[in-house]
Amino acid sequence: MQELDYRLFDADNHFYETEESFARHLDPNLKERSVSWCEIDGVRRILVGKKLLDFVPNDSFDPVAKPGALDEWFRGKNSEGKPMMEYYMDMEPLPAAYVDRDVRLELLDEQEIESTFMFPTTAAGLEDALEDDIEALTGSFSAFNRWLDEDWGLNYKDRIFATPAITLADRDWAIAELNWALSRDARTIFIRPNPVKQPTGYRSLADPYYDPFWKLVNDTGITVSFHQADTVYQSHTEYWIPKTVSSGLKFGENPMGAVMHLRAATGAISETLSALICGGLFTRFPNLRVASVENHADWVPSCLHRLNVAYGQMPWTFSEDPAETFRRHIWIAPFQGEDFSALASLIGVDRVLFASDFPHPEGVAVPLSLLDDVESFSSDDVRRIMRDNCKGLSQRRPI
Repeated sequence: MQELDYRLFDADNHFYETEESFARHLDPNLKERSVSWCEIDGVRRILVGKKLLDFVPNDSFDPVAKPGALDEWFRGKNSEGKPMMEYYMDMEPLPAAYVDRDVRLELLDEQEIESTFMFPTTAAGLEDALEDDIEALTGSFSAFNRWLDEDWGLNYKDRIFATPAITLADRDWAIAELNWALSRDARTIFIRPNPVKQPTGYRSLADPYYDPFWKLVNDTGITVSFHQADTVYQSHTEYWIPKTVSSGLKFGENPMGAVMHLRAATGAISETLSALICGGLFTRFPNLRVASVENHADWVPSCLHRLNVAYGQMPWTFSEDPAETFRRHIWIAPFQGEDFSALASLIGVDRVLFASDFPHPEGVAVPLSLLDDVESFSSDDVRRIMRDNCKGLSQRRPI
């Protein structure tokens, strides 16, 4: 492992939500339609609109799976031939650093991390669960974001940049919520990679209807982070696997489930970013910067290929080569074990981000260990990947 004379900037850290996360600021009139807690067989569980939220296997996170417990599984190197749940059951009592920002800063110091984008865990599954009740969805996100600012800080000591959750299901709410986040010195926002569910059907994020929101993003120079979340793509699994056996699929043992889980993650981000490019969003708003986080990177070659084919077929529908648009506006955080060099050759080393996914079990236990994935790069390029690229995204670039 290389020795560095600087500290890292991690594009993907996580906290674990508490029971206060959605309740503290929630409108009491939305309580029955939003997030609440119940106890089933002695276990605390989350309800969303009176239905169990089937997003994480342990809603209270205490105990919680150890960081990196699933590292080998997600690398496709299950040499011991163990079921996934055996890896996942490598658990520990919930560490204070996962729920307390000051304790987390001490841990960041130990890990040689200068700053990080801090993403939610449970909240990544909330929009999918509430997309048919827009009022409850926006009310829940508003409540969550205010808790987030109080407990973590949208900018805490220029080191922890927590990511408020934004949905475009209600455009006017999204604009108001973004203005609030900007007033709290947010440096990035979390949007799920998915078409926007509306009462009349789905709309592309690049639909000109949303231009007032994107203009605010463009003019203030805040970074948009598309982090992996539950999306409409997860429902495709049930075409191949009966619903009766798919409820625990994310943590189950069906090989088709593993195939579909990866397809859902990569399909969602690939098609979302393609929609932004094909919809001309970056042409209308040339100051936009987008980061893809925890969405893998092996989809990038096929995405660029499909964009190139479309450009060859209908060049008049693009303002420029879409691959150039991609390289100018989009940053990618690969998973551990993916080919960083191949990705850099496609999009440029200045568009590759270091992301540990700590402390999630599918991430890495030691963020610095990802230096092994960039050992073929020059020292200057290692610094770009491990620090400078994401540090640049953390700085607003207003016009």
